[in-house]
Amino acid sequence: MYRESGQVQCPYCWEMIWMDVDPSGGDVQNFIEDCEVCCKPIQYIARLNDEGEYDIEARTS
Repeated sequence: MYRESGQVQCPYCWEMIWMDVDPSGGDVQNFIEDCEVCCKPIQYIARLNDEGEYDIEARTS
């Protein structure tokens, strides 16, 4: 399965973490996963941009 990766900053501990996005999930994706550093839940919003890459936003959940 093909995945795109990007680095985002945790909104709690500010550490940079890698996030994978599955392109088969659509142009806009919304999911929650725990930070791999501080273990707090992060809401991720991934949007496909005009260049065909995902912009990933991380928010507190």
